[in-house]
Amino acid sequence: MTRRRAGRCALGVVGLLGSVALLGCAGGADEETQRRVVDAGIPDAVVVPGADTGTPCIDADGDGYESCEGDCDDTSPFIQPGARELCDGRDNNCDGAVDETFPELGTPCADGVGACMVQGNVVCAANALGVTCGAQAAEPRPETCDGTDEDCDGAIDDGAPACCEPGATQNCGVNLGRCRQGVSTCDSNQVFGPCEGGQGPADAETCNAEDDDCDGLTDEDLVGVGDACETGGMGRCGGGVTTCDGRALVCEPFMTAGTEVCNGQDDDCDGEVDEQLLNGEGLCCSEAVEDCDGVDDDCDGRTDEDTSTRDRICVTNRGTFAGRVVDGRVGQSVMVVPDQDGDGWADVLAGAPGPPSPSVVGGTVYLLSGVDATQVSQFASPATDGEFGYSLAAADFDGDGVDEWLVGAPDSQSANNHHGSVHVLEPGTYRSLATLNGDQSGSRFGESIAAGPISSIGPVLIVVGQPTRNAAAGRVAVYGLDPGPAAGTFERDFQYALEGRVGQESLGAAVAIAPPDDFGERRLLWSHADDGSPRDTELLVVDPLTSAANDVTIESTIASPTASAQTFGRNIATTGALPLMAVGAWAAEHAGSTRGSAWLMWPDGEVVDELAGLDDDAHLGFAVSVGSGLRSNADMTWCAGAVTTALDANGAGPARPGYVLCRTEIGGPVLTVAGDLGGDGFGWAISMAATPDPDGSYLLAVGAPKNSQIIGNGGKVHLFRLVPE
Repeated sequence: MTRRRAGRCALGVVGLLGSVALLGCAGGADEETQRRVVDAGIPDAVVVPGADTGTPCIDADGDGYESCEGDCDDTSPFIQPGARELCDGRDNNCDGAVDETFPELGTPCADGVGACMVQGNVVCAANALGVTCGAQAAEPRPETCDGTDEDCDGAIDDGAPACCEPGATQNCGVNLGRCRQGVSTCDSNQVFGPCEGGQGPADAETCNAEDDDCDGLTDEDLVGVGDACETGGMGRCGGGVTTCDGRALVCEPFMTAGTEVCNGQDDDCDGEVDEQLLNGEGLCCSEAVEDCDGVDDDCDGRTDEDTSTRDRICVTNRGTFAGRVVDGRVGQSVMVVPDQDGDGWADVLAGAPGPPSPSVVGGTVYLLSGVDATQVSQFASPATDGEFGYSLAAADFDGDGVDEWLVGAPDSQSANNHHGSVHVLEPGTYRSLATLNGDQSGSRFGESIAAGPISSIGPVLIVVGQPTRNAAAGRVAVYGLDPGPAAGTFERDFQYALEGRVGQESLGAAVAIAPPDDFGERRLLWSHADDGSPRDTELLVVDPLTSAANDVTIESTIASPTASAQTFGRNIATTGALPLMAVGAWAAEHAGSTRGSAWLMWPDGEVVDELAGLDDDAHLGFAVSVGSGLRSNADMTWCAGAVTTALDANGAGPARPGYVLCRTEIGGPVLTVAGDLGGDGFGWAISMAATPDPDGSYLLAVGAPKNSQIIGNGGKVHLFRLVPE
């Protein structure tokens, strides 16, 4: 629609004040013009000849039509000439008629059927675009037998309960689910009575595999079904959802047991997470690389395999046992023994001799687990068995396949005479089977012990050193054991003895049974200083088959390999199977320092390999040991202990922990282990297992009797796990 503006304009005239008084348009001036007229101050009584004096024409509702040009309602933009006529009771198109396009308005009409029908008139629809019936049908009612369509379905009296003949019957109810049909009888009021003889629906559906509410569905809409629940299972089998199994509500697991995978979950629902798939450090085996740490990192059933390097094999700690008694000196002697506690692993016997007399204690022998160094048992001797546990040995004397234990007590006393003794004990029970006693007070009988067979058919001998007899000339005595009068006991059978010839000879400071020769026979080795000087020592090689009382056969001697090797032979280590022996000289000099030395030798003294202390005053060779080969190209491993400052009388220099060096018979380093405290005596005693444990590793026991970390000089025993190539 085009907006139109008035085009007739009044001319300006000279007002009474002698100026232009009025400018305007015929048919209605705009507001600005009218304002200027008023502001001009022209009096209302002044009438300009020829001017339009009617109502001003304006478009108040903005629909393009001015009130003076046919807009019959200038207050609504929807009412104007030519607009659409609506059904709203107004003249929308300004033609002078109202709702003229809806002639049916006001005519009669009805809504509903039967009793629901309501009469009314046609009225405008709510949207004003059409018409509708102003009546609204009534709500239907239950049908009765009265000729009326109360339920408004177009049928009269259909299904009305009062339309039966008295006495008539009809089936009632349904045959569905648990429900069964019954019979209803028409009474005198022509109404069918209650349903009898049938079964109706239950109040609610229950979990029983039946249609309780007779709606054609079974166990539907049960309270709780679909709720989250706990099955009581483990791992991923624990969470579930409540379901009906036709008998009761049950918790059905979301997931069932599967194969365990390394994902931090209990996949097989056994209460363990990633079992068999994690190593000892909690890492997935598939992601781990085997390392020298005593753990089966890659979970292949082997531990520390393939971790040896060109110069070293894998060594890890098994555990440490600490002494609990002041001056207890646990670790003065150590000996690896076959399994004693039934776990299949080798164990360790550790001697803790009490202080020399006078003392209120004799000494103690501990049995330690070879798995972790925990105490299995202990035996504490009477105070009269001075320094009980100073030395240890083992041999099978009764042929039952189990070694008896020999414990030296070189300061034991009887009638105030400190003659020394060796006790033969039943393994595990510590029951005394026999006792060997020294023959002279102060002779330190039992300071050294060796025991074992001298051939494949020869007797089992006990060799005992007493190095300070007769003003330190020393003596070595050899014994056998015969069955005693009581079952499980022995009586000593003295064989022969050799006495030192001069003072300070210290014959018997160390004794051993040599490795077998080519004929399987073994000689006896006795430490001996041939001129009374500790700087020139040798080993006596004694033939046990030809020696007799007062007639000891000295077959040969083995001299120290170097002139400066003082204390040569003070420590000897052999086995009954390997043909080589290790010999130590802890006071051997190197460049003016007692670094100490150790040698690997054939039974005739030929040197195979040599070790020297790594630093000044190392005292290497204070203890030696031999064991099985740890390298694929070697048959034997031998070790020597360096006790460092533990032997220094004045404690000169910084306190350093001791250490143990090991090599093979073909040379080359194998391992080095060290103590944990300066001057601890680590390496004072060494024992290496001859056979592997169930995991394929070998046990190494090292005594540190000077370690005072817990209680003054209580001592320690360190266990190590050696993994062969």
